[in-house]
Amino acid sequence: MEIHRANTDQCPKGAIAVAINPGHELPHSGIVYTDGNGAVRFCDLVLPGLVLVRELPGRYFWTPVDLDAAEATQVAVFVEMIARESQGRRVSYSFIYPTTDGFDAIGRILEGVGFTCATFVSSILGHLQFHVVDITTWRLRPIQDARFRADVIEFARDNGLEDEATRLTNEPEHFRLKPSELFGSATHSRYPVKFRQATKLAKTVRKLLGKYP
Repeated sequence: MEIHRANTDQCPKGAIAVAINPGHELPHSGIVYTDGNGAVRFCDLVLPGLVLVRELPGRYFWTPVDLDAAEATQVAVFVEMIARESQGRRVSYSFIYPTTDGFDAIGRILEGVGFTCATFVSSILGHLQFHVVDITTWRLRPIQDARFRADVIEFARDNGLEDEATRLTNEPEHFRLKPSELFGSATHSRYPVKFRQATKLAKTVRKLLGKYP
């Protein structure tokens, strides 16, 4: 399993990677790519529904997605399009996984579509037919998923996002793609990764990340 810490091993230019924060934080993920100026950047979706582009925080970990150079360039260009189209706009943070493609051809997020941080990344890759996970195999985990929902809603309220908290509270139950499951799946030798294998990989990821301070 290939895992790198950003503050000691920068993602190489031209690569596409999935990045996650340390296991002791509220789980979060994003995508690493190289922009048109040759800079390695980190794109992620955060509450209150903002798409951010920045340097990858040093405390994060990354793992490369198995793409060739042309495929990686295709993803990087599309991420830049999404970032440009999302600038100054709110994106719905949502527990409901998009049942269809969440983007149009120029990177605009379709009306009524929302994401979590992990489904944002998987949907970007899926739009370009690079399916790291086989999302049709995922299932609801009532106890774990309810805890995640509660944590996100509490985070929204603690940060003054009462409208977002109310909207999320009223969303129907839905399965969750965990950041560690997406990250672990990216390390696998064959895509797309099914739910059962992804959960095993996620356990290994959390165990390895737990060893870091």
